[in-house]
Amino acid sequence: RWYETGKVMKTDWKGTRVLILGAARQGLALARWLSVHGAHVTVSDLRGAEELRLVRESLAEHPTIGWALGGHPLELLDAAEEVARTTGKRIRTHLKIDTGMERVGVHEYEAEAFIEHSLRLKNVLVEGIYTHLANSEMADSTFSRMQLERLQEVLRIFERRSAPVPSLTHANNSGGILNLPAANFDLVRPGILFYGIYPGNEVPREVEV
Repeated sequence: RWYETGKVMKTDWKGTRVLILGAARQGLALARWLSVHGAHVTVSDLRGAEELRLVRESLAEHPTIGWALGGHPLELLDAAEEVARTTGKRIRTHLKIDTGMERVGVHEYEAEAFIEHSLRLKNVLVEGIYTHLANSEMADSTFSRMQLERLQEVLRIFERRSAPVPSLTHANNSGGILNLPAANFDLVRPGILFYGIYPGNEVPREVEV
């Protein structure tokens, strides 16, 4: 046992699978420590294998560290499945669809393979699906409506496979709540609006509740 500031930290991780999101300094240090103590670790990062070549080489002496690199590969789902299986707990997650923000998430044109793979898993449940509207605070909602249509097309993937549609769909941020109330779906994600600040000068100042 390792005692630090009055707490007991587990040091026997044999047979445990751990998924670490992000190959930053802290994540890599944790991956190294867990591997030394017997865990099988998967490190996931948006960057590709070549970009992280030196990082991977620095951990080559730890054969129990694996990698799931470049966006949201299917290996990430498999790693989550193993983590859930070995801990005896089901993972419930929300799948983010990148419909135009170009920041984080599975692109709508790549979502089908990702969803099909998730439907075969026993311990990972996609209970929610969502996107982030890039410029919902603008009066011209053309781009936002295109994003919403892309999200709807992803939802139709579940219907075409006679699979249960995730119980929670969400898209609207502060601008969407004011400009596109029809897209409130099952829940909304207000940010700056929580603080009484409008997200832009082109949004309505009232919303029906």
